[in-house]
Amino acid sequence: RYGQAAFDYTWWGEPGDWYGQIEFGGAWDYGEDRAGNLLDNQVEFWTNANGPLQSFGMLGGGWRERSYLGESFRQWYEYASLAFRPSRDLQLEFELDHGGAIDYANAREATRLRVAPELRWTPGRHARIELGHAFERLDVSEGRLYDANLTELRLYYHFSRRVFVRWIGQHTRVDRHPALYRDPVDARERRLDDQLLFSYKVNPQTVVFVGDSDRYLGTDEFDLSQEQRAFFLKLGYAWLM
Repeated sequence: RYGQAAFDYTWWGEPGDWYGQIEFGGAWDYGEDRAGNLLDNQVEFWTNANGPLQSFGMLGGGWRERSYLGESFRQWYEYASLAFRPSRDLQLEFELDHGGAIDYANAREATRLRVAPELRWTPGRHARIELGHAFERLDVSEGRLYDANLTELRLYYHFSRRVFVRWIGQHTRVDRHPALYRDPVDARERRLDDQLLFSYKVNPQTVVFVGDSDRYLGTDEFDLSQEQRAFFLKLGYAWLM
């Protein structure tokens, strides 16, 4: 069972104002399972604004109570985000989250910090580059549980309206404190994934995809080694009735 109540108020800018609109709102969410046990009880407030350089900023936070494995967790949290275009071809984004969280591996209270910048660049009519990074840290009362870093690079090139190539590379690294885990874990884990995709649109109803994907894995016991490789072919066709 789930219910929500929310409100929202918007100020619209006039010609010459630094903002296009400013919004303020809040919400209350409540959920429970069919037996009446609490799943989520949350009160949240936020404000956001549109400004110059196609910018958008948001600030928010709230309080929530969550249940996991019979335990109740009461948490405060806050978040912020900003996105803008310094030029026609470049877009920058940034996200920040901080507050109470749950250590699901060990069913206990934790504090979470997440920072995620992202860049999108279109250097020409045919190419697009997207680069993003996400850092996450989880702390418990005994100390630092883990640091996780994920970096992703996406490259696109459109030869024409029918043909394009896309490459995705993703590197993940997690550094843990094994003594704080209930079950045995590696102190360090690394993973590298990449995928190359070629797409050809024969006609508006027919598309051909050909690609290759690889995965490399590394832990305390061994360096990055290829774990998986796959080639794939996909044909898509739509019948019009």
